[in-house]
Amino acid sequence: MIGMVWLLFGVLSAIGVFFLIKTDRIKLKVWHWVCFAIWYLGLVFTVAFISSSFLEGEPRAAAMAALIFGGILVILAIVFYRLVLAKQKKVGGLENTDGSNA
Repeated sequence: MIGMVWLLFGVLSAIGVFFLIKTDRIKLKVWHWVCFAIWYLGLVFTVAFISSSFLEGEPRAAAMAALIFGGILVILAIVFYRLVLAKQKKVGGLENTDGSNA
């Protein structure tokens, strides 16, 4: 069971990283990649902790880890989105650049 969790997690991670690298719409600086890597390692830790706690028969520890670590990761994901991706959507051509008022 745990092997299937990690296989699915790896496939989804590979697809996500491939999308970030190959897309031309999102330009990430080095510190953005570092922040993303730290967030990703936190996500891997959280998934590992929750899955191992459930498999060891400790659902209460898994639930607390999901609340605490999952909450922290959600907040960090929102901050990362607001700092990096939301700014790039504004710069990415949503504004009228030809000077007309249409």
